[in-house]
Amino acid sequence: MAITGAAGAPSDPRLLGDDPVDAAGDLLDRRGMAEHIGKLLTRVRRESDSSVLGLVGPWGSGKSSILRMLEEHLAERHEWIVAHFTPWAYSDAESLQRGFFAELRAALPKGRQWKQTRQTIGKVAAAVAPLASIGEYAGLSGEAPANLLRDLITGDTSVSATHQRAQQALKDQDQPILVILDDLDRLEAPELLLVLKLVRMIGRLTNVYYLLSYDEQTLIDLLMHTSLVGKSPERAQNYLEKLVQVRLDLPSLRPYQRSALVHRAINHISSRRSLIWSEDQEARYKKLMDDYLLERLDSPRTINRVFGQTDAFYELVHDEVDFVDYLAVTWLRTEEPGVHRMVQRYRAEVLGESDEQLQRSFSPRQKDLSGLATRWRTRVQDGATQDRHVDTVLGLLAHLFPVVRAEMRSQGHPSYDLDLVGARRGVGHPDYFDNYFSYGVPTEGLADKVVMDAINALAAGASSPAVDRIAIELRQHTGRVAWKLKRRLGQSDRAILPLLRLVAEQYPRLDDGRGTLSFGQTAEANSLSYHLLLQLPPADVVAFVGDCCRTPSGLDHMSEVVRFAPKNPAEEAGNGLRRETRPPWADEATRVVTDALREHHAHLRDMPLSTFSLNHLPRWWTWWQLDTQNASQWLRAQVDDGRWDLLAVLKHWVSGARIMGVSNAQLRLSELSDAVVEAIGVERVLRDLGSWLALAPAAPAGGLDHPEDTEANRELVVAHSLRQWATRLQPRSPGPES
Repeated sequence: MAITGAAGAPSDPRLLGDDPVDAAGDLLDRRGMAEHIGKLLTRVRRESDSSVLGLVGPWGSGKSSILRMLEEHLAERHEWIVAHFTPWAYSDAESLQRGFFAELRAALPKGRQWKQTRQTIGKVAAAVAPLASIGEYAGLSGEAPANLLRDLITGDTSVSATHQRAQQALKDQDQPILVILDDLDRLEAPELLLVLKLVRMIGRLTNVYYLLSYDEQTLIDLLMHTSLVGKSPERAQNYLEKLVQVRLDLPSLRPYQRSALVHRAINHISSRRSLIWSEDQEARYKKLMDDYLLERLDSPRTINRVFGQTDAFYELVHDEVDFVDYLAVTWLRTEEPGVHRMVQRYRAEVLGESDEQLQRSFSPRQKDLSGLATRWRTRVQDGATQDRHVDTVLGLLAHLFPVVRAEMRSQGHPSYDLDLVGARRGVGHPDYFDNYFSYGVPTEGLADKVVMDAINALAAGASSPAVDRIAIELRQHTGRVAWKLKRRLGQSDRAILPLLRLVAEQYPRLDDGRGTLSFGQTAEANSLSYHLLLQLPPADVVAFVGDCCRTPSGLDHMSEVVRFAPKNPAEEAGNGLRRETRPPWADEATRVVTDALREHHAHLRDMPLSTFSLNHLPRWWTWWQLDTQNASQWLRAQVDDGRWDLLAVLKHWVSGARIMGVSNAQLRLSELSDAVVEAIGVERVLRDLGSWLALAPAAPAGGLDHPEDTEANRELVVAHSLRQWATRLQPRSPGPES
């Protein structure tokens, strides 16, 4: 991304202001139009004693800038007196009417030559004013209130007579006056009607010309709320056409002008914020502009508002967000606030974290996803400013959020795309989403700066608030902090060993996710530790694993960590890619863990089965996976030596789960572990329990559907599983000869 100019140069945009641009900022060729209007005024004066011109353009299109340039042009020529009337600055109809004449009178020269003319203008104002407020108009005419009231009662006080005297006075001066009325489209309907009546019926004085500035559609909508026009847009249009003799339509921004303004704004921000653009950012910025934003950045005001808001608040999160995504979200906030609110309301859905999405990702059978696209379209339609913008806004959301993009295509969870978005701190990643909708990183969020501060402190062997925060994060948001740490730590980083110890210290406090549709915090911690161990020399890994295995929680932690290692030195994946190579420390670390597991279980030989708790079962299961022979031998010995009853062992090894999202949910039984049957021996189990199995109740015809955790149901699960084993072991009868 090329950066041109320097911050503070005259051509830099004033992104946070809504003031008219000056000559140095005229990228839209407005000065030429202003000078042409000046020439046109001279021609209008030659052809008419008084006239009304209309500068027509939508909000933010640059009308006020042209008016400023026109005034500068007229001031250079010394031919016109310019008066400004800002009708929306008055609080009521009466003050508005008084202000109209006050501004006209104030614009007249202060010399003695103009004294009588100024008084005449004041009397015109008094003539059309209510008698009750005549004192407030006395200052405009230069007379005492009592004298003015006497003249109005006894003299020739008709509006037409007073108007004619003013006409003659202005004609005698032979000085053209231009009254500029800007922002008519800010008025309420009654106020607008009064201003237009003043211009059309009372203010049309000789040598007085009017330039009205407005958005035509807004004025038509306002006039349709008055009794004069009613609900007819045609009558409103006709009324304006009768009032305005010369129409000056402000041209829309040409593609070049629009691009020039946007380019100037982005270069200004890049210079101020010292942004360094990667090739990926440049490509995404170009797509963002070409496909979604540029068409809607259709006026100088819109461009200034979007880029001004971006510049104003980006510094609060500059190291915690992706700039291109931040610009897109800022555009949503300023131009599509309804969609901006919708995205926050459906935070879980745009990030793929809703219960429905999680259940779908864990389901072996994918449901019909064809309705997801319709659901997103409906949400955008409800929030979009106009129906014609729905497709563009929907496309932008799909561009920002991989989950929305996938569901618009009736696809599943896009985990790979999410990783890419997270790597660049994109809004579509759960760890960074909230940074885009807050003024700074939320207090409950984890700033990347905190992660780096903690890494630096750990590397130096020091304690710090950042390290304390990481410890809390490991307990509360394990996956988030693990993902960020993986991205920030390099090979042989001095912080790796201290961080491994910190993870091991927090491991006993982590939830294993048992009974939910998640892998649990322990799985996230195991993955992080495995990633960190890959960065260390083999000797350091084995030493650390040995230290951890001295405690039950450390043994659980390292048992799961070594299971991450691939079984073979270099496995071939089905897609032709090579899977991760088995680390050089895997065999030795596994031996250390299995030795520790064997020693640990040796101390449990005399433990009653009733106290062999849910913590012991996963530990034996991991031992069986790492060292099947010794784990099986230990369990068989428990039964063979009569310490544990065989049927009781099988019932104890029935797994269970709780319904996710239900508070205080009861444990529901799942199935008997095949590992325990294989460890003791299938034939032996069927032989020793044959008599019991013959009398045990059969499962319902539809099979078992997660029954409640009762003694009877555990026996039912065991019986059902053993019957399935018996069926599998039965020899198949030979089929018919071909």
